[in-house]
Amino acid sequence: MDLSKSDAPSAPPAYDNYRPASVDHELAIQVAEQLDLTPAHAEDLMGTAGILVEVLVDDSYSMTSPRWVELQTTLERLRVILRCPNPDGTFGVQLLNSKDGQPVRIGDADSLAAVWTWARPGGRTPLCERLTKLFDRLKDHP
Repeated sequence: MDLSKSDAPSAPPAYDNYRPASVDHELAIQVAEQLDLTPAHAEDLMGTAGILVEVLVDDSYSMTSPRWVELQTTLERLRVILRCPNPDGTFGVQLLNSKDGQPVRIGDADSLAAVWTWARPGGRTPLCERLTKLFDRLKDHP
């Protein structure tokens, strides 16, 4: 079968509806200092405003220590960055097993620390099931 260029399938344009937000340069400098970033990287990060951030967390049995502790540490380090794009200053966390995969909104350090009081590694790794659920929930999000 001969596929000419006109017959070849094309992918939709990436981020077709995405338009970078205007960035307050003074605020970018403050964010850069707080997060130990260059001002250019802080401006890039702040330019993602309006993008919904969701983190799918593996809490299956394979995540028992030391992986579970590493996960907690990594998410705490990323927390400030992950909440930057969303106007309400939060990001979503959806665990594979805990809370039956229901999403939890995370903003401050206390809300993330609260997750570790009820989430524990155990069970299987229902990745495809949770990704499908996540994509279904987000399919109408701009």
